[in-house]
Amino acid sequence: MLYFFVNPASRSGKGAEKWYQVQPILTEKQVPYQVHFLSNEPFPRAIMEDIFAKEEGTVSIIIIGGDGTINQCVNTIPDFTRAELSVLPTGSGNDFCRNKEIPKSLEEQIDNIINKKNTRMVDRGVITYTLTTKETISRSFVVSTGFGYDAAICHLAERSKLKKVLNKIKLGKLVYLAIGIKEIFGAKLTDMEITIDGVTKQYKKVFFIATMNQPFEGGGVAMTPSASDCDETLDFLIFSGVSKFKALCTIPLLYVKKHAGKPGVTLLTGKTVSVTSSSERILHFDGDSLEGCTGFDAKLDGKVNVIF
Repeated sequence: MLYFFVNPASRSGKGAEKWYQVQPILTEKQVPYQVHFLSNEPFPRAIMEDIFAKEEGTVSIIIIGGDGTINQCVNTIPDFTRAELSVLPTGSGNDFCRNKEIPKSLEEQIDNIINKKNTRMVDRGVITYTLTTKETISRSFVVSTGFGYDAAICHLAERSKLKKVLNKIKLGKLVYLAIGIKEIFGAKLTDMEITIDGVTKQYKKVFFIATMNQPFEGGGVAMTPSASDCDETLDFLIFSGVSKFKALCTIPLLYVKKHAGKPGVTLLTGKTVSVTSSSERILHFDGDSLEGCTGFDAKLDGKVNVIF
């Protein structure tokens, strides 16, 4: 049995469109399936738990959506030792699937899933943060988490009416670029104490820290080009200590992988990170964002079996 979770609103309706392309392929191949359409409400945890309770062995979960939908799904899986996750990407970013060997033909993609071809054990991170209400929350992530400027871009892009318009003509990524340039001058810089694998350092005038499981976030921005999602290591990009004018010159270099070694750019790797900020910043995890955070802890926490 294949369990499909479809975000029909993904990329302004592309999610629903792709499902109606998938359905006749499943019918032709006589593959048993269940489909659940998602709404703006939280991912249906109760449905996921019920599926795992009924199934005795491996559970095949297929997401039709983007990175945010994948994140919500991963955070409802009760038993990763029994989960097989596949993605038919329809988001505006799709960084989880970027640079993976995914067939162009939808029928080939379905065939890969049915026959369990091209499997990959992907690292799964977990981030723990405390809200201003003093409530502590933990969430899994598979692409990245960001704290500061990059999270603010995600936060504003997801609420942008222009993104919905541009998604319809396959130019949704331009929203991230436009907001990114604007936010350089509106960025709220703070001091941060950052501890990676037990080594603590103070950073002044921090634009952001990105904790990466993949090389890319934000629709193909190569924050940490050498990152791998199966090396059991996190990659970090810290951008700090420069003027906003210099930031305007450096940040566009992220799009062409030319930022390493530039003033203010620090690239590191490690297993764990702990961050404390002198004031509240926006935090994101796989593109989903929230306001009012003053820090977080992140580490790797096992693997997810993924079929591409």
